[in-house]
Amino acid sequence: MRLSLALLLAISAAPALSQDRPPGPDNLVLSCVGPFAKDTTHDRLVEVFGARNVALEEVSIGEGEKDTASVIYPKDRARRVEVLWADARRRARPAVVRVEEANSRWTLAAGFGPGATLAAVEKANGGAFELSGFDWDYGGRVTDWNGALASGAATGCALTVRFAKDPKASEKAAEAVSGDRTFRSSDRRMRAVRPRVEGIGLSVRQG
Repeated sequence: MRLSLALLLAISAAPALSQDRPPGPDNLVLSCVGPFAKDTTHDRLVEVFGARNVALEEVSIGEGEKDTASVIYPKDRARRVEVLWADARRRARPAVVRVEEANSRWTLAAGFGPGATLAAVEKANGGAFELSGFDWDYGGRVTDWNGALASGAATGCALTVRFAKDPKASEKAAEAVSGDRTFRSSDRRMRAVRPRVEGIGLSVRQG
C-alpha cells in the first residue's frame, strides 16, 4: 500500500459505532458491518448496491498520488462513497471507506456527517479533540479524539473526520490555523474560522 494511504490510516483514531442495520441503499450510515465489513469485496458492493451503482475510478490519495477505488453512486454527489482496498489486486478487504462530498447524505454512527460544526462533533465526543491545521494534503483531519469517540479503537475500525474552514473567514484568522500543526478544537484560533465537517469515513485495520 502506498505511503500516503498508510498515513491516511495512521491519523484515524476512533472506532465506528455499531448499527442496528447494516449500511445500504436505505441506510446511509457508514459502519464496519454489512457491505463495509472487514472481509467485504468489490463484488459484495455490487451485490448490495447494484451493478449500475458501483464503478472503478482513479481517486486522489494525497501528495499527488492516485489509486483505484470502488466508487458507490459515482455520479450522485449526495450518495458517493469511495472504497480503497487493502488487497488491490483482488479488490478485497477495505482499507479506507470515505465520503468526500460536503453535501453528502451519509453520516457516521456517532450521529453526525458533513456540515456538522465543531460544537456538534465535540458533543458527540464528550469534549474537545485535536485536529491538524488547514491548507495541506492532510489538513483539517482529526488526529486524536481524547474522548468518547476514541473508545474501542482496538476493534480495528476507526472513524475519520475532516474539517474545512469557513471560506468567509478572514485571511488573518485562516493563516493562524494553517499548515502541518495540531490544534485543540477548543482553541479560539480554530473556532475563529468556524470549521465544519467536509469529509467522513472509516479506516479499517486488517489483520
